[in-house]
Order: sequence, then C-alpha cells, then structure tokens
Amino acid sequence: MRKRLLVITGVLLAIWAVSAVVLGAPDEKERRTVSGEIAAIDAKAQTMTLKNDMSGGVVMEFDLDPGVTVRMHGLRGRVEQLKFGDYVMVRYIERDNRNVAMEIHLG
Repeated sequence: MRKRLLVITGVLLAIWAVSAVVLGAPDEKERRTVSGEIAAIDAKAQTMTLKNDMSGGVVMEFDLDPGVTVRMHGLRGRVEQLKFGDYVMVRYIERDNRNVAMEIHLG
C-alpha cells in the first residue's frame, strides 16, 4: 500500500513538473538563445548587432531590454562593459517583430 502511494505521488509530481515546463511563463516559451560575436553595440541607444556563428555569420539586430541582465565571466556586468568583438550568448524574445535581448553572457 505504501509503495503504491509513493508510486502515485511520484507520477503526479512528474506530471506536474512536465506541465510546468510545457506551460511555463509566456515569455519563457518564447525565449531563444543565440551565440556570436558583437559586431556593434550602442549602450546609449540600447541596441546591439551580433554576428551569429551558428547560422554561417548571419547578422542579428537586438534592442536591449531596459532590465537586460549582463553576466561577465559569472559576475554581474553592465552593457557599457561589452565591446566590439566580444563573444557572447544572448537570450532574447521577439516583441513587436523585434529581437529583444533579455540576458547577455560573456565568457
């Protein structure tokens, strides 16, 4: 009896975990990740251009979300510290047909 209860509880927890991942927060479902080299960045205008290494050098334009998170070698950073040529990983969403960077990771 106790074993059945544990199995049923385990199954219910697994279903709950899968549904949380599948349903997630609306913007979590939309988040995409891309890596590449910064081709241009303007901290004042809150824009960045990335040369995507996974798509044969396709250039992608990003608006930077006002609350964008910047991580540099595991530490908190600022947009102003990023520069041309830095290799970064960007997590972004599409908003109003624009790519909006939510997180930028260097190193």
